Order: sequence, then structure tokens, then C-alpha cells
Amino acid sequence: MTQLLHNLNYAAAVLLMLIGLYAVAVRPNAVKKVMGLVLIESGVFTFFVSMGIVGSGADRIYTPGFRASSLVNPLPPVMVLIGELLAVGVVAMGLAICIRLYEAHGTLDSRSLWGRDRP
Repeated sequence: MTQLLHNLNYAAAVLLMLIGLYAVAVRPNAVKKVMGLVLIESGVFTFFVSMGIVGSGADRIYTPGFRASSLVNPLPPVMVLIGELLAVGVVAMGLAICIRLYEAHGTLDSRSLWGRDRP
């Protein structure tokens, strides 16, 4: 139990990715599928930031007597920042496609869009 609490951020990242995967795979609504992609992206970003965390770590500013093992890695937050910028574009494109689908077909249900209506 203490190991889970120690790695709670990793568990939260996996939970976010699994909820997003469920929404993408099971939900027929196109907007819910886009929101599932947002949850998957959030889980990946949480995982990247968690990898860069060092307990009692310091910034990469040189001071006499510093230990290289206690420095925080700045690369994961930079990768997350770039990923968030790309994710905003993906969400905007996905929602724009949802708007066009609704205008063209009058529904966002993927079952009726593909001709597989089920009760």
C-alpha cells in the first residue's frame, strides 16, 4: 500500500489513460471520443512529468558542492509543453470535424453514421 501511495502519480496517469481508452473504444458519440483522446493525452503528460520528479531535487543551477544525482530533469516538462500545444490543435481539429459531421448528417452517433443502428 505504501508503494502505491509513493507512486500515486503513476497510478493516476494509468487511470487517466484507461478511462480515455474506454471512452474512445466504447462510446459511440464523436465528442465523447474526442474527450477520451484528451484524457489519454493528459495521462501521458502526467506520466512524463512524473518521470522528471526527483525527491528533494534542485534546479540545474551550478553551485559549489552540488550532486548531479539530486538535480531535476528539465526535459519532461518541456516535452509536455510542446505536447500540450499539439494536443490543443488535435482537440480543435476533432471538434471541428464533429461540427461538420453534425451539419452533414444531423447526428454524432458513430453507429448511425456507419449504418449500424442498434437498439
